[in-house]
Amino acid sequence: MNSVPLIQPNSITAIRHLDGKPIYFITHTNGPDLVVKGEPLGENNDHAKVSIVWTSKTMKNVSHNLVNVKLMQDPEIDEFKRAVRARLITPDSLMHIDRQLNWVKMLKVNDLTDTSYEETVGGFTRDNQLKVKKTVKMLLDETKWFDLGKVAAVDLFNGNNDRFDREGYWVNKGNIMFVNNVVIGMDTWDPSGTNAGGGFSNLAVGGGYEELRILIDPALMRQYAHNITSNVGIELGRALARTEATAFTIIVNGQRFQADSTSIRTLYLDYATNFQQGLAAGAQQLRVYLQGKVRQYQNPWQRVGGHQGNRANGFNMGQQRRAQRAFPQMGQRRVAPIRGQQAPPPPQPVVPPPPPVVNAQKQIPQGVLDRMTYLGWL
Repeated sequence: MNSVPLIQPNSITAIRHLDGKPIYFITHTNGPDLVVKGEPLGENNDHAKVSIVWTSKTMKNVSHNLVNVKLMQDPEIDEFKRAVRARLITPDSLMHIDRQLNWVKMLKVNDLTDTSYEETVGGFTRDNQLKVKKTVKMLLDETKWFDLGKVAAVDLFNGNNDRFDREGYWVNKGNIMFVNNVVIGMDTWDPSGTNAGGGFSNLAVGGGYEELRILIDPALMRQYAHNITSNVGIELGRALARTEATAFTIIVNGQRFQADSTSIRTLYLDYATNFQQGLAAGAQQLRVYLQGKVRQYQNPWQRVGGHQGNRANGFNMGQQRRAQRAFPQMGQRRVAPIRGQQAPPPPQPVVPPPPPVVNAQKQIPQGVLDRMTYLGWL
C-alpha cells in the first residue's frame, strides 16, 4: 500500500539533516522511516499546495508507487520542529525550521541512486570523472529509457521543467533517479513554474499550453525523444571532457568498445525509440488514471465560462453546445391529432436517476481538467 503514516506526539526517535537543504530523515515509532522536506511557498500558496499533491498523485500512478508526497498537518509540523530543536544542534539544521515553507513528508526510499556526477571540493563544484563514467554506463539500458519516457510524460503534463525542459534539455543532472536500478520519478513539483514561467506547474488553475501536444502528436513525441537522448549524451560528453578523461570501455548490446568524450555525445540516440515508446505509454496511463478520477469524483467534464481556446482542436472550453432537437426514437411515429382534438403531448424521454455522488468533498483541480480538455481527454 505504501501509505505515509502520521507523525504522532513523541513518536520521533531519530533525525538526520541533509546539509544545506530543508530535508530531514526521520525514524519514528508509528511506521516506516520518513523524509520531511520544506517546499517553497507560492505566491498563491493554496495553488502551491494543490500542485504539490497532484503532481505526486499523477507520477505515483504512472511511474512508481513509492512516489507519494503528503502535506503535513499542523500538529505534525509542530511535533517535527519540536523534535528537531531537541535532537539537532547545528545552525544549518535549526535555521530551516524557522523558515516559512510548505512542509511535506514521504516514505524514505532505500537504495535510491541518481545520475548526478558533480562533487564539491573546497567550496567549489566540479565534475567527478568516476561519477560521469558510472552515469554513462548506468544509462545503457533500453528499459531505463522506456521508463524514463513515462516519467517525462507526467512531467510534461505537470509542467515540471526541473528534470527535462519543454525543449528536451537535461536541466537537473541529479533528477534521473533509480530505486534498485529501476527508474522512479521523484521530485515531481517544479516551484519555479507555479509562480512564474507561464504557470506551467500550477495545477490549481490555468489551461493548456503548446508543449502538451507532445503527449498526443507522434511527430512531436519523436522529436522530443530525439532531443532528450541527444542532449543527455552531449552533456555527459562535455562533463567527461572537463575531467580530461581518457577513453574507457563500455558494453553496448553485448559488444565492448572504447568510449570517449566525443563518441558519448551520440551514444544514446539509439535509445530514442525506447524513450518515445515510454512517452506514449506514460501518456496513455496518465489519461486512463485521470479519467478514472473524474468518474470517481463525479466532476463535470466541462465548466461553463472556462478558458477559451484551450483545446488542441474542436470544442473549446467554456463553449456550450447547441441544444439538440428532439426526434422520435426508433419504433415511435408521430400521430396527427383528430380534427378538433388537442394534440397529445410528445413522448417524454426516460431520464435516468442521477448517479450517486462519490467523494463529493474531493475535486479534480481545475488546472488538471483544463489540461485534459486541451488534450482531448475529456
